[in-house]
Parts: sequence; C-alpha cells; structure tokens
Amino acid sequence: MINITHNESTSTMINITNYETTSTMINITNNESTSIMINITINESVSRLNVTSDDQDFRQSWINLVVGCILLTTTTLSVFTNGTCLYVFFIRKRSMLTRINSYMAVVCILAFTKAIFGYPMVVSSSFAGYWLFGEAGCMYYGFLMTCFGLCTMFTLSLISVDRYLMVVLCKFNGLSINSFSISAISGSILLSVILAMGPLVGWNKYVQEGLGTSCSPDLELTDAVSRSYLMVLMIVAFVLPLSVMAFCYWRIFSKVMETRRNLFPGNKHTDTPMSMTRKKNINLEVKLALTLVYIVVAFLLCWAPYSVTMIWAIVDAKSLSPLLISIPSLVTKLGSCFTPLVYMGRDRKMRRVVKENFECLRTESENIISNQKEIVRPAASNVNTLSTKAHTKTKGSCNPDKMSKRSKSSAKTGLGQTINETVV
Repeated sequence: MINITHNESTSTMINITNYETTSTMINITNNESTSIMINITINESVSRLNVTSDDQDFRQSWINLVVGCILLTTTTLSVFTNGTCLYVFFIRKRSMLTRINSYMAVVCILAFTKAIFGYPMVVSSSFAGYWLFGEAGCMYYGFLMTCFGLCTMFTLSLISVDRYLMVVLCKFNGLSINSFSISAISGSILLSVILAMGPLVGWNKYVQEGLGTSCSPDLELTDAVSRSYLMVLMIVAFVLPLSVMAFCYWRIFSKVMETRRNLFPGNKHTDTPMSMTRKKNINLEVKLALTLVYIVVAFLLCWAPYSVTMIWAIVDAKSLSPLLISIPSLVTKLGSCFTPLVYMGRDRKMRRVVKENFECLRTESENIISNQKEIVRPAASNVNTLSTKAHTKTKGSCNPDKMSKRSKSSAKTGLGQTINETVV
C-alpha cells in the first residue's frame, strides 16, 4: 500500500518502476482536489494472472468436454444393456424372471431409470460447462442419484442373502418369487428413499459438486450435522452391505466345497449318472456364485473411489479439489452399464435369447430392405410384383420361439434344474 499526502494545489507525478512490464495509471485525489498521477510499472504477474486464468478456463472446458463424452457413452451403453435385460425379463422370456433374476431386474430398472431421467442432465451440463437446471433441478438430480444408488447397493446385498438362505440354510425351495423377495425389495426401496431425503430436510444438502456440472450431498460442509449424514451414508450404504456380501458369499463357497468333498471323498469321482448329475449341479452352483460375485465386485469397484472421497471429506473436507470430487462421481456412473454386461457375459441362457432376437431383428431388417427394393423396381406386371412381395415377406418371417426350441438344452434334474433356470 502507498499512502501519499499532498497539501498543495499543484499536480505531482510519481513514477515507481519495476523490471519487466506494463504500466498501470492510478489517480489519487488530494485535499485540494488536485490530481496526483502515479505511474506504477508493475512486473508481469498481472499478465501472468490473466494468462493463468484463461489457461484454467481452457483446461476446464476440455475436462468438461471429455467428461461429457464419457457420460454420453455411458448413458448410451446403460440404456442399451439394461433395456435389453428388461426386454428379456418382462417381454421376451418371462419364464426367466425367477427369484434371483427378480433382484437383477430391479438393478436393471434402477440403472435404466438413472440413464433416462438423470444422466442427460449431467451430459448437457458438461457440454455447456455449468449446471443448467437451477437449484430445484440440483435437488431432483441429487435425490435421484442418491436414492437409486443406495437401492442398487441394498439389492445386491439382498441377492447374497437370498443365496445364503437357499444354499447354506436351505430355507427356500423352488424358483418362484416369494414373500421374502417382495418384502426385501420393498424394504430396500423404503430405506433408500428415507436416506436420500435427508439433504432435502436439512440433514446436509444437495449442492453442485466438483466441476459444477452435477449435484450430490455436500462433501465440503464442516458442521457436525452434515458430517454425521456422510458417516451414516458411509456405514449404511457401503460398509454394512460389503460386510454382508462378503460373509454370505464366503459361507456359500464353503458350503459348496464341503458338499463336493462329501460327495466325492478323496477326489474319486465315479461315472454313475447320479454322481455326474450331482457334480454338474455343484459346478453350476459355483458358477452362479461366481457370476454374482463378479457383478458385486464390478459395482463395488465403481463405488469405492466415491467412498474414499467421502471418508476424506469427513476427515478434511477443505483439502478436496473440484476435480478430485468429480472423478469418483464419474466412476460411479460406469457401474450402470457394467452390471448388465457382466450378467449377460456370464449367463448362457440370457446370451442365447439376446442372440436369437438380434438374429430376428437382422432378418426383419433385410426383409424390409428387400421389400422396398421390390416396390421401386419396375415390374412386368402388377400381379408378379405383388406375388414377389408376398413371397419375400413369408420367406423372411422370423420366430425367436422356434429358434429357442432348437437350441434349448434338456438338463432337468433336481438341483440342476433349479440352477439352470436361475442363471447358468
């Protein structure tokens, strides 16, 4: 700071020169309303500040563009993969909607809904460089993502509990959806809604996070109430479900291995039909358990960075940078398309049904193209044209049910039927 006192009615010019740069003119009015002009030559830090600011804006615009492209790809994949699973479960092959698959259907519904009603908001905001939907849109988006993310985690936990009750405790018989499944799914939805409503009623709050193109619970608040919400969210939504899933799948694998040892002591496998059937059933049970474990691991890997960030926020919220908050939030959205991809990759029946429908879709597309060619092609007579079109349409008809009957396996024995109808 430079303090100059001037009592005369004359004009004074003071030059303060530094080494490298541009000049800035400062006018100070003295007691006599006479102008004192100070010409200060400042070093290049001012211009550097402007360049740095422009450079930061440039980098942030590129970061937002990359994030927008990733989210657009994720949204497209999520809609396609989850929509395919839902089409198979509810339209194409309702017999596949068994008790275990009902949980998977819930996971797909949650991911599909997020991709339709949530992700486009972040995609458009990322391309724009700022949040486009105001405070009300921020609360809507934050509630939707939090509620559906919690419900997905709880549903994956329910799958492990269901398998534990069936394989280890032998509580359930058959494949149909029972009262336990309905009650468990309803309870997980209710708990998710209650927890997600916390920021709406003053327990923390939904704010723009990271780069300012999405919304979530505020990780940077330092008061005890806001931190308590993050701690409850961390324990209820991550630590407890992870512990439950680890215990259940450990007991399932232990039970399966114990059954294998009891059936085949000393690894001496006989070749009788009964022993071969039991061996196949055990292998199918192991494959089913591994499929579910892969799904859980893929989902947890997507949520682990956000959980670490949440712990960091509880310990030292002020040290979090916008980019450090945005990256884990981006990774969590990848779980929406990984879960159905893992499921379709491991489930033979699902792959077969999807393949049959795509083959039929391709056949119908070829028929439409050929029919259009017949319409525009000059015909010798109207009768010949109509007969050719009718013949083409009849020849190209596709029925996925007939295709599935030709490729359907014939394993229908005891536990093997149960496992085959469940996933593998």
